[in-house]
Amino acid sequence: MLQRPAGLPLSGVHPRVEVLQPTDLDELAAIDAESFGADRRRVLAALLEAYPGRAFKTSAAGGRLTGYLLTQERRLGPWVMLEPDGAEALLQTALALEFPSGLSVVVPETSPLALELLQQYGFTHTRTNRHMSRGSAVRTGQRANVFAQTSLSIG
Repeated sequence: MLQRPAGLPLSGVHPRVEVLQPTDLDELAAIDAESFGADRRRVLAALLEAYPGRAFKTSAAGGRLTGYLLTQERRLGPWVMLEPDGAEALLQTALALEFPSGLSVVVPETSPLALELLQQYGFTHTRTNRHMSRGSAVRTGQRANVFAQTSLSIG
């Protein structure tokens, strides 16, 4: 987990970034399931409803979704990138929002690029969590695309 102190200023929303709309949910859920390895449509819909205007996307020239970042009151995530070159633009846009109580991010070990980028923007490593599993570890999805999790429990 990484944290960023409250009140650290950042300006400049990237022009490639757009606000996610409820009409984007089908494509968002498909990309999330492909990357995360499970259907989290209900979680994504709940986050879009609970935090309107705090979810962002990048798209390719043809309009295909290439990444997204949802923000909560004190947390960045979920954050998924199919094309990592848009990651910084999404992060800049999210950090332009207000987070009066500070901000944290749960970064999976499979995403060193996200960790490096977040540290460039003032985040510091606060703790590492071990995950237990029963039997052999079977990873589903394309976890390298997951830059940040929704939470420790939801993934």
